[in-house]
Amino acid sequence: MANKSAFLLRPKSSVEQNSAHPRSCCVPWALKYIQSILRERGFLVHYYDIRVKGNSNKEAVSLVKNASPEYIIIHSNSIEYKDCQEIISQIKAGFAAKIILVGQYASYVDTKPKDVDFWFKGECEKAVTDFLLGQGQPNQDEDRMYIVEDLDNLPFPYFAKGELSNYHYPYPIKINKKIIWGSMLTSRGCPHNCLFCTQVLRESYGKKFRSRSAENVLSEMKHLVGLGANVISFEDDSFTVSSRHVNDVCDKIISGGLKVRWICQARIDEVDFELLKKMRDAGCVLIRFGVESGSAKVIEVLGKAKCGDEWLERAKKVFCWTHQLRIPTDALFMMGAPSETIEEVKASIKLARKLKPDIMQVSFFTLYHGSIAYDRFKDKINLSASEENYHYEKISSNLSAIDSEELIGLQKVFYRAVLFRPAFLLKHLFGYLPYYLTNRGSLKLIMNFCKFLSK
Repeated sequence: MANKSAFLLRPKSSVEQNSAHPRSCCVPWALKYIQSILRERGFLVHYYDIRVKGNSNKEAVSLVKNASPEYIIIHSNSIEYKDCQEIISQIKAGFAAKIILVGQYASYVDTKPKDVDFWFKGECEKAVTDFLLGQGQPNQDEDRMYIVEDLDNLPFPYFAKGELSNYHYPYPIKINKKIIWGSMLTSRGCPHNCLFCTQVLRESYGKKFRSRSAENVLSEMKHLVGLGANVISFEDDSFTVSSRHVNDVCDKIISGGLKVRWICQARIDEVDFELLKKMRDAGCVLIRFGVESGSAKVIEVLGKAKCGDEWLERAKKVFCWTHQLRIPTDALFMMGAPSETIEEVKASIKLARKLKPDIMQVSFFTLYHGSIAYDRFKDKINLSASEENYHYEKISSNLSAIDSEELIGLQKVFYRAVLFRPAFLLKHLFGYLPYYLTNRGSLKLIMNFCKFLSK
């Protein structure tokens, strides 16, 4: 067993590298879980994340050559598929090792990509490691999507000393020290039917909600703190799908005496005042809400709610609660939904100003593979162009009633109308100045973003 070896690799993302929009560097979950399981079972495991290291494919291929592994496991999202194909062809040209493809790209291509020996779709960490350990055969059925049911049975993802600092987020936090982010999944699966959503954007697979026990979540939080994390990001697709799960986790954090800040993503129709209060008391310092639009019609088109008016009223109420509880918020809006008009974009701007979030993100409606929208509208789009989609900057398929160039300009108008108001700037500077002074990299990102918006 000790002689067996695997090289785990994530390609760079040229699309995101060239973006002026602040972006996260998220953990490639499948690779990190696979790394942890294989290390426990005696495999010699090499791990290299080109997106983190910023090196060229040539240097990465050289590292693979020096390691001479039996298996090369590559994790890729559809956004970086060209970078993935390029490095696969370079590796295959010089090595006899078997190449295994995992991640969102593997999960949504219709046929096995060129030069790939095996591909695993979905939550494949157990399936891949069972195969490498000789305990199972790979199911290469193009319709097979692996799902992990017992999440407590998975080990914690492996991070070497100092490695946490490689994975980070652009969200400002009210903290007077340099942030070391820890991140984890407390649950998997999302039961909702948003028109635009897809596993390309999500961190887990399937509609069935599966959660870890509160004890298991607390143990990993303590583990991350022990590695140096001082803020933890719960990367669940929606942390609040189950109020019971949220209450259990928060109660365990409070009773366990763990004092660490954490953030999450939630839906406005899954929280109430008492739940928000419990989250705050347990250490929640930022909630990211997908508000999406200020138009009731667009909300219904996007599949966020059956009644768009009720959704908008709920949004106002939830943000009022967060202000009362002093929980910072990130409001996520979307532009360019099918048939959306300029007036409806203006309604979103008006709502954003009323909600008064601490930060805000505005993306474009994007037809990613695997979404309901992709299946519904794929006959109306340029499929080759859609492979290079990036929902913060590129519009390859515009289904709105607004010209694409005008839509791109409206994104900047949206940001400026909310973020450049004197009242917002003063409040933000007063609340987050210690963060920017101790996290200079984030300040640089914000300055570059402001230059982008001022053009």
